[in-house]
Amino acid sequence: GAELVVRVLDRGPGIPDALPAGREAIAGPGTGLGIGLLLAFGAVERCGGRISFSPRPGGGTVATLSLPLSSLQP
Repeated sequence: GAELVVRVLDRGPGIPDALPAGREAIAGPGTGLGIGLLLAFGAVERCGGRISFSPRPGGGTVATLSLPLSSLQP
């Protein structure tokens, strides 16, 4: 199926390479990445989508949000 894909690129400190991928990276104790991302993961998963992170060349992070278009229908 067709998807809506949104990418957000920043030049912040990035996400540590040692951090596990997916929700575990956000929900783990002591990660300090904030409750906002945990809430975002939950909302996106309920819509059948996913969120992923990757390093941005030159520093920072690329956050990618993918949602199936079928979940966006009224």
